[in-house]
Amino acid sequence: MSWAPHPASNTATLLIPHNVTDGPKFCHECRTAGKGVHWVRVEELSEGLVVQLSYPRRISEYAAEVLRDVYALGVGEFAVERGQLVLLGKGFRNVVFLVETERGQAALKVRRDDAPSTSVGREATVHAAANRAGVGPLLLGSGEHSLLMGVVVGTPLHRWLPEASRDDVRAAVRKALMQCRALDLAGIDHGELARAHKHVLVTEGPEVKIIDFGAARFTPRPGNVASFLRYLLSREVKPLLVEKLGNLEIDLHLLREYKRTLSEEAFRAVLRSIGLA
Repeated sequence: MSWAPHPASNTATLLIPHNVTDGPKFCHECRTAGKGVHWVRVEELSEGLVVQLSYPRRISEYAAEVLRDVYALGVGEFAVERGQLVLLGKGFRNVVFLVETERGQAALKVRRDDAPSTSVGREATVHAAANRAGVGPLLLGSGEHSLLMGVVVGTPLHRWLPEASRDDVRAAVRKALMQCRALDLAGIDHGELARAHKHVLVTEGPEVKIIDFGAARFTPRPGNVASFLRYLLSREVKPLLVEKLGNLEIDLHLLREYKRTLSEEAFRAVLRSIGLA
């Protein structure tokens, strides 16, 4: 990939594998721009569009810092609709824009200007480690305030469940738990899997993607499997699972043993207890 950094920027880190198939298999899907969406080259963005990089307060100085990340990360174009940069999502700490690079469409995740910290350094480090464990959207690079990653096209698990078949539900939940275990073994706690509505997406296959490592941290006592099981037992999700899989009860003794040892044997025992082995 060739790119020309903005003269004022040398802070971005590009993570470009020579051959993605040499590493974990990542789902590199792209959202199709809807009717009325057009693409604007970075150097042709108006001041009114550039300042939207600073969300929600639209601070020109902060937008200029984000723009330096944009150049350094090799972003070529932004999706624009009705005079607004297209947002793929927004949360308490970040907003995500749809962009185009030489490798295709990507997601540019930018720290909000009202976040407690506008640096993405820690998140980039944890996200890269999650990728090495085979989890998460492929991280393509990071700057001071921005992360560039693959776009994941999927449906939140709780919205996908009602229309899914029993076999697909069984496969998706098992894959999600396997990814939670991969994070546990990597010493990463996602931090939000007990409230996984926005963090576990089901894609075609079905495959599963765990996204958003903004609250994730390294810890000797990760609890991703336990957190995700608590989510499955929540009032909103459990009835949907019971309808597809039958009675769902977690053996707390087995779960405690898994949390204590993180062993494969203990994990398999947990899966067997809920009929997913």
